[in-house]
Order: sequence, then C-alpha cells, then structure tokens
Amino acid sequence: MILAALDINANRICGLRGASGQRPQPLYLDGQDADLPLAILLGGRSLQIGRAAAAVARRSPQIVCSGYLAALGSAAEWRHGRHRLSAEKALRATLQHVSGRLSGVSGLVLVAPGYLTGEQVRLIHAVADDLKLPVRGAINRSLAAGLANHKEQAWHHVGIVVDVDDYAMTCTVLRPGDAELCCLGQQTLPMLGQRLWRERLLGRIADSCVRNCRRDPRDNPEADQHLFNQLDQVLLAAANNQPAVVRLAGFQWLQTLTLTPAEMAAACAQLAHQAARGVDAAHKWAEQQLTSVSIYLTAEAARLPGLSAAIYRQCDNKTPLVVLCANAPGQAAFELAQRISRQEIPAGHYGAAVPLPAEEEDWADMLPFPTTDAAIAE
Repeated sequence: MILAALDINANRICGLRGASGQRPQPLYLDGQDADLPLAILLGGRSLQIGRAAAAVARRSPQIVCSGYLAALGSAAEWRHGRHRLSAEKALRATLQHVSGRLSGVSGLVLVAPGYLTGEQVRLIHAVADDLKLPVRGAINRSLAAGLANHKEQAWHHVGIVVDVDDYAMTCTVLRPGDAELCCLGQQTLPMLGQRLWRERLLGRIADSCVRNCRRDPRDNPEADQHLFNQLDQVLLAAANNQPAVVRLAGFQWLQTLTLTPAEMAAACAQLAHQAARGVDAAHKWAEQQLTSVSIYLTAEAARLPGLSAAIYRQCDNKTPLVVLCANAPGQAAFELAQRISRQEIPAGHYGAAVPLPAEEEDWADMLPFPTTDAAIAE
C-alpha cells in the first residue's frame, strides 16, 4: 500500500510518499525541487504554477496569484487577461498540478496551518476529493509538529509550538495526555508573518548597497526581484549562524555584499522582540497548568533572524528551546496515514487533538521470571 502526506502553508506545498511500514521519500513537486511555491502566473495563455510564478512575483505582482490559502472561502479574486481565479480555483489548479505525483497512492493525509478555520480545511478536502485524490485525513500543522517530536522523544509537559509562514506566526500550546495530544490554545499573529521579516532583510541589504556603491536595487525591478530571490538563502544562513553572501545586479553595475549574523539579527530585532513577547504570553499562560514548559520551533520559525535568542531572553533563559527538523509535520502526517490505513484510528480532521500511538511493550516484560525460591534453586 502506497501512502503520502502533503504539507501546505501560505508559501509552499511539499510532500512525502512511501510504502506502508517503510521510510517515506520526498515528493519532487517542482522539477528537481521537493517544494512547490504556492504561486500561479497568470500572464500566459495557460497557468504556470510554482517557481515560474515566484520568480516574477515581486517584479510583476499584478500577474501573479499568491497568498490565496488564507483567503479560501472569501470573495477574493485574482484577474489578468483571460484568467479569473478565486482562492478555491487557485487551490484546485495547484492540487491538479501536484496530482500527477500521487498516482498509485491509496491514502493521503493533508497538513494545514493552524490559523485556517474548520470550514477552510473542509474546502481543501472537498477540492482534493473533486480531483479524486485519496484524502483520508487532515491535521493541524502545529499539532503535527508536536506529534512528530513526541514520537522521537516522549514528553509529558506542556509544549509551545511556534510556526510561521508568509501569512502569520502561530503559537500553539499542546499537552499530551494518556491517549492523545491536545491543543489547549492557539494565538495567530498576522503582523509577524514571514513576509515582513523578508522585507526588513531586503531593506537592510538595500541600505548597505546604497552605502557601498550609491545604488539602490529597489529602484530597478529586475535588481529588486533578483535580491528577493536570494532571501531564502539569507534566512538559511541566519538559521546556521553563518554570514550570507548576496549578489546584486542592475543596469551596468554589480555589487557583492556579505551580511553577518549580527547584521541580520539587527535588521529584524523589532520583529523578534514582538514575537518573543507573544511567545512569552503563551508561556505564562501555559505555566498556569502547573507543569514545566518547553518551546518548539518549526524549521521555518527557527530561520527567522534573532527569534531564538529573543525568545530565550524573554523567557528568563530557563525554558528549553528545541528546533524541530524541517519535515517533522510531514513525517507525522505520513505516520498518521499509516495508522489510518491500519484502522488504528478513524479517518478525519485532527485540528484540536490527535490520538497518540500505543507505546510498545518492553521486551523484558515478556521474559519468564521465577517467583519462588524453589524455582530459583532449580
């Protein structure tokens, strides 16, 4: 039985696929790339989905449909030329593009951001059903991240999962019980979405360029787009506490700049402080549960410059801070697909709680053990 998991947020969609009981492999949804940007180019005769759209989203935003995931169920519409896309139609086009990679799959679980409403998740499920995708369930992304970490190392305290995409940052308070992992509360912070962090970095790089060569890449649409396309590499360097090299090109000029981790953190210091205050509010509320608290950052949140340090300072340097692996939500969703296929748990939408896997019995408990002195003597 072939199973799959699709992890969707406002920025991109990625997935895992594999046989039941085996380690899943990444789905290459955009050529040789494992992730597919959630953007659609409306400028041609036919829709172009993925990097072709993301590559011009800053230079020509009027011909790109992006940021539609949070608009599901609304009257928002993207128009250009002959194309008219609602958020639902945009999602349909994206999932249809992805469906070719899911041939032979008999069970699929979706991972969706926690800020989506139940109705929006049902819309995603309905669109997938119309495309004949074998969706068996969906799970809150923060809940999936917590579930993945609990599988690696069981924890019995309250955990705060911090996640981010272009639309918003979310802080989700989780607590494992005897049989399930429950979501106690969630805070959505649209004013701290990843898009704003990118803008701060872009502004810092542009100002450095002006100081070095008196050229502002924001004055040239091509140079601005070229700089924007390198911000993912800058964020990755920030996550690894390494300098980031940025190459800028305009009409008859070239410039190479190096940003230190300290400069990247300084550019986003105000956002990091605001985010840390939001996490601290969730932390103080979680402490009222009379148990210890740990903070878990998804890979996307951990890439934000200065965020980890700001949270650590805000929470009095005492709270454990754990960075989750990049595909943690997808791994949890794939495991969920296996459990559903084995009928251990019912298919459905797991937004507020998810059953924990049964703990395996210790093999030593199965060994015979003498109970009398006579048995020992023998």
